[in-house]
Amino acid sequence: MIAGFPQAISRELANAGLSPDPARLNYICGRVYHFGELEHTRLLRSIGSELEPDAQLAVRLLGWGYVMTEFAVACLGVPGKPNSAVLSLGALANLIVSAYDGLLDSGREPERILLRSRLTNAGGERETGDPLIARLVDLYFVLLSRLPYPHAHLHRTLRSAILRMYDAETETAGSREFSLATWRRKSALPFVIMGLPVWMSIPSLDARAYRAHLNWLYRLGRFFGWIDDAADLNDDRAAQHLNYFSAGIEPFMAYRIARQGARILEAWDAGAPADRYGRTLRQTFLAVTWSWLETCKTGTLNG
Repeated sequence: MIAGFPQAISRELANAGLSPDPARLNYICGRVYHFGELEHTRLLRSIGSELEPDAQLAVRLLGWGYVMTEFAVACLGVPGKPNSAVLSLGALANLIVSAYDGLLDSGREPERILLRSRLTNAGGERETGDPLIARLVDLYFVLLSRLPYPHAHLHRTLRSAILRMYDAETETAGSREFSLATWRRKSALPFVIMGLPVWMSIPSLDARAYRAHLNWLYRLGRFFGWIDDAADLNDDRAAQHLNYFSAGIEPFMAYRIARQGARILEAWDAGAPADRYGRTLRQTFLAVTWSWLETCKTGTLNG
């Protein structure tokens, strides 16, 4: 069951009608790399010539963050395409999170990567940590401050999410004890951080719509947390990394994951644009999910 678990999820996704259109896969993959290259070029202009030892990896991470932020904010029913600054911010957030995780997985101590004080504006030994991560984080907050409507409550919520994600990563660094609450924060909060800034591009903050979107982002992150851990289960076991499924797979878990994906997409459909752009973003969600499970020849779309 464990060896075929990703395929079991794929079957349940197909049964739920959540299969990508094969004719759109190459276009979706090309779109990821197109926006990744654009964001990579922008970052090189902002922080210098050294961005990532593997430039192609940086392009993929940026492109994935860009298109998944598009998906994550398109369900609000706001006319027109999202503010491009919001999408660039989501791309940068995904690059930072992925680069930080990569350094943690390599055995680097958390405080040798990024000091918590850099996220709280509390000062401290600014030179401590990875210089590239520090420059990317500083750039993130600069770009965040340039969004047109910096609602104070929203800004506090976003800062809190960033700190909780950082603390969750620190808590699990080198740990062999699985915590469901920590896993949920690690899975969900990157998507919250990618999607929440869209509200800083909207003049009025509708409390009910904002809360519904925030809860939906959590659900989206938990869904991809399952997908990621299902795809990485064998590698994580070999490396002794924590994984949601390390202790075993519950009965009907593949069905449960597919059902969660269907509910996420159902809520998204209710507010997303019913045009070609909306259909492209819907297909992006499906293509990314299947590519992560390695059941489609889509290139590498997982972030």
